[in-house]
Amino acid sequence: MSTRLLPVLIFALLAISSFAGKRGLAWPWNGQAGDFGLFSNSGKIGWVYNWESWRPQGMPGRFEYVAMQRTAQGIENLRNNMANNQAKVLLGFNEPDIPFKTC
Repeated sequence: MSTRLLPVLIFALLAISSFAGKRGLAWPWNGQAGDFGLFSNSGKIGWVYNWESWRPQGMPGRFEYVAMQRTAQGIENLRNNMANNQAKVLLGFNEPDIPFKTC
């Protein structure tokens, strides 16, 4: 192999390996804990979010939990919810163009 191609090959291998586990799961609020087993062996999923700032029940520890603040309601609890659920990343408001209405 040419020594000039070695850096290109190393870069390509690093790029490919950096994508492993970068996929996320959008978990429904009523998702069953046992359903995580459908995704646990793929090795491609690294994180889970659920449009909320609470960790889904039964979520395996191998997945990182990513919080989301869906609306302005409950924003005063966001910091505590993230800390209590070990969330290091926050996704912004979901559909911020839709006005918040109380039911």
